[in-house]
Amino acid sequence: MIKKVHKPSTVQAYLYELENRVHMELDDYYKFVKYKKGFEGELRFFEMIEHLEGEYIIIWDINIVKPVRVQFDFIIITANNILHFDIKNYSGNYRYQNNRLMSEQGKTDKDIFIQLDNADSYLKQLIAKYEMPQKLISKIIFINEDFHLTGFSGKECVMFSHELEPVFNYLKSCKGITQQMINFADALIQMHDNKGADNRIHYYNIEDLKLGLRCPKCRKIEMSRIRRKTYFKCSCGCKLKNENAVLQAYEILALFGKDKVKRKDIVDFTGLSNRTVTRLMNQHFHKHSHYRGTYYSKGEQINI
Repeated sequence: MIKKVHKPSTVQAYLYELENRVHMELDDYYKFVKYKKGFEGELRFFEMIEHLEGEYIIIWDINIVKPVRVQFDFIIITANNILHFDIKNYSGNYRYQNNRLMSEQGKTDKDIFIQLDNADSYLKQLIAKYEMPQKLISKIIFINEDFHLTGFSGKECVMFSHELEPVFNYLKSCKGITQQMINFADALIQMHDNKGADNRIHYYNIEDLKLGLRCPKCRKIEMSRIRRKTYFKCSCGCKLKNENAVLQAYEILALFGKDKVKRKDIVDFTGLSNRTVTRLMNQHFHKHSHYRGTYYSKGEQINI
């Protein structure tokens, strides 16, 4: 049972969508790189477990601000154990020194082991508060196969990408989801704060951004219309239906600060005909007449 997946904050979504659309200011670029790296590592782990047989509850991304600041990448609730995984998507060569990880460039990351201990400690308090009978197991998972660590003799709380098969086998063997497990998952989700701690970014003028459809697979901005077909196609082979292209265009324009999205905006963004855009907008969005022209607001969700 998947109870929650990661949903980016508005700031995270904005920075993520800016990729290859504008030359970001340095602080924004660093925030973007950090978010993208972390998200892609977590997504990789999620894709490893989402379709496994077995009965358990997946919660992806809990960010708690009060009464303490703590973040959980994955909490998986099973009948016998509660698994807490902190996913690290490091790549390249690192060495272990003084309980820290140091890159070849000499950069040391914050103490990830103290971070794990703090999250583990608070989750234990919540488990006791809700009288959950399960045992808590907390691990750091280095998910990237291109990560190499020297000087490290091992820790019980650390797993590498090639060591995950026992986790998958355990999840496949799990049976039974109780109402208490569901209630605990709901309580954790209620504590989630999606606003994020740092909203100080630079907002760019939409006129300065490179517009166009982004491939949902490889993220290149080079989706091409296929003549006499109802989809776009990327050089990587990924296809995007016209209706999903319209939805993507609307959401990106809204994210970039377009207050009232009009048909012309979607036509310019996608290259679709006026007729096609009008038909799809009328099907999936609310239409509003205004003395300055007709605009649309989000209506029925389109399944991508």
